[in-house]
Amino acid sequence: MLLIYLKGMLIGLFIAAPVGPIAVLCISRTLREGTLAGLATGLGAATADATYGIVAGFGITAIFAMMEDNAVYLKLVGGLLLCLMGLKVALFPPALKPPDASRLGRLHGGLVVDLWSAFFLTLANPVTLFAFAAAFAGIGQEGILTFSDAGIMVLGVFCGSSIWWLTLSFSAGWIRSWLNPHVLRTAHRSIGVALTVFGAVVLASTLI
Repeated sequence: MLLIYLKGMLIGLFIAAPVGPIAVLCISRTLREGTLAGLATGLGAATADATYGIVAGFGITAIFAMMEDNAVYLKLVGGLLLCLMGLKVALFPPALKPPDASRLGRLHGGLVVDLWSAFFLTLANPVTLFAFAAAFAGIGQEGILTFSDAGIMVLGVFCGSSIWWLTLSFSAGWIRSWLNPHVLRTAHRSIGVALTVFGAVVLASTLI
């Protein structure tokens, strides 16, 4: 049982770790609003990873087939959202001051938006689902993936993915504390351009 959990953690960690649009978005939000915004973004991505783990681990073929059939539409939505977020990040400078009492309500609402937007953006990448399906299929071929094993592995996937996002958010938050305003704005705009490029690549992939 522990081995299954550890394998799930490794799957979640290695699928989350490659630098992609969600990682760039997490860093951007941390630089702009602080570590909590990055953590909310990472939690949303980890939740989406766990959702894909459920689909792959429990063999929910109907959902898998539906997402595969609508992969182009998912890419279109995800690509457009990334382009819009990238432009917003590039055009508006980051907030350099910690939120005061008058902004706490807006901060709380912003964290919810950060979480759910990252969740849906991660779901909009069908490649993630295929990666989980391949990983779970390989484990299933070893004859160890029962119904209970799948549940334990999904928990491991969520924890492994969360560890990566926690590390990334706190690292970006630490770097943020050392950057002067000019460097921070430059980094922020560069990240916005990167997000826009990611979105454009996703949109272009729908034409291939």
